[in-house]
Amino acid sequence: MKQPKSLQKSWKRHLKLTGGLSLRDLGGYETADGKLIRWCSLLRGYNLHHLSPATQQAIIDYGVKTIIDLRALSVVKNERYVSIKSPEIRYFNLPLLGERNLPQLKNKKTAKKIMLEFAHFIFEERSPQIKQILETIATNQTAFLIYGASEQDRTGIIIALLLAIANVPIKDIARDYILSEK
Repeated sequence: MKQPKSLQKSWKRHLKLTGGLSLRDLGGYETADGKLIRWCSLLRGYNLHHLSPATQQAIIDYGVKTIIDLRALSVVKNERYVSIKSPEIRYFNLPLLGERNLPQLKNKKTAKKIMLEFAHFIFEERSPQIKQILETIATNQTAFLIYGASEQDRTGIIIALLLAIANVPIKDIARDYILSEK
């Protein structure tokens, strides 16, 4: 759905909520065919286990109805890392990396090469998990919050994939990915 130009400027990408690192809305990105990603339909974040009850309620009030938690089950089960729990939210723990650690990345000279190797690992070795995440999104057509323990690995790859599927130009996907560093 394309929002009127007058509404586009009123939306904010970053949500200023206590305890949520890099919590932001993916709305407003233009697709190659001139449509816009709807605001309040896809959010991303990381380290959301420190959210206060008031902040958790603010996320619910924002319209989030489904949460996809990409963290490993052992992390989720640890009481120190509680996620948003509410009867208003459908919660899915869909670990992208599983219980085993990421394989040792080869000694590369640049962060870019390390990220490329990591992305290659995700797409080659974790395609069943990616399929499950995409099927969950397709069958629960509500506003989503996707998060992991750190932004630019699991969450960044899934969000980049979703934006690519939506036909957002690669330059905008790259810009969004870089926003996590700020």
